Amino acid sequence: MLTGGISSDLLSPPTLFYVDLSYNLLQGTIPANISSGLYNLRLSENSLVGPIPVTICSLRTNSLELDNNKLDSQIPPQMGSCKNLELLNLAANRLHGGLPKELENLTICWNLYLQDNSLTGAIPSEFFSSQGLTIMNLENNKLNGSIPDTIGTLRNLIELRLGNNKLNGKVPVMPKSLSTSLNLSSNLLTGPIPPYLGGLQQLQILDLSNNEFTGEVPSSLTRMRSLTLLELSNNLLSGIPPHFPPSILVTLTGNKDILLDENKDAVDVNQDTVARPLAISVMVTSFVGGFLVSIALAGIYVRCFGNGKYESSAASRTRAPLQSEPLVELQNLRRIRRQLDAAVAKYG
Repeated sequence: MLTGGISSDLLSPPTLFYVDLSYNLLQGTIPANISSGLYNLRLSENSLVGPIPVTICSLRTNSLELDNNKLDSQIPPQMGSCKNLELLNLAANRLHGGLPKELENLTICWNLYLQDNSLTGAIPSEFFSSQGLTIMNLENNKLNGSIPDTIGTLRNLIELRLGNNKLNGKVPVMPKSLSTSLNLSSNLLTGPIPPYLGGLQQLQILDLSNNEFTGEVPSSLTRMRSLTLLELSNNLLSGIPPHFPPSILVTLTGNKDILLDENKDAVDVNQDTVARPLAISVMVTSFVGGFLVSIALAGIYVRCFGNGKYESSAASRTRAPLQSEPLVELQNLRRIRRQLDAAVAKYG
């Protein structure tokens, strides 16, 4: 494992094409003297400090990964000049300041990772002009303001993560291309949950927890055919939630005005798991009871007619007390069977 600093001339040879120094114990700053022919630069998972060199912005690189270091600066606006960038990963540093609108020039950037920093300010509307963008992660920053409406124009976005910021306002129309995850949790978003989110038919995970959403849970969310997880906990939701299919795991805890107990078809797992064993128990009891009644009737038949022929009148008088006993048993068994049938009708 490499230690120490990166020498000033290590990244400067003009024939240098690919550099990967990730997952080491490198310290110090990133040298400003970097070859303009560098195509791929990976310095992830080290202990590098200081600013992002402006000279990086003049590279022809298509992949720049500086994540999981201790870089402490703003994102240079000149970063928008890296028009060949397809992957930009600056996550988990100590970056601060606003998001430069010049990043709109990264028109072929597919993956943008800026999470786990201290970025502030609003998200520029120009930020969502890159039509090639597939993954955007801005989680765990200090971004505020509303989510720009221009996000709805992205046609290739499959994952959007804006959780744990200070975003407010309402949720705009989202791209129908979203499929992996839409995370808007732990913000200050308000208003009702937009019913049009139910149109995201490819989306697997929708996290709207820890906001200030009000009103009822829209029934359109139950028709999201690819959804597996719906996080709605810790909002201000109210009313009776719609019935979700078993394939969707729904969390609604922390919404004090949600009425789960009044709707047996709602997402009340505890109520559902109690009702099902009860019905099964009644069915099993009915089956066992019916089986016992059948055995008892067979026994009565044998006791009454076991000889296979009619007895004489004298013998009949002698056996009379024995015949009355099975009749009493038969009446009791019929009464038990009626009770079991009534229980099945009530709970089955």
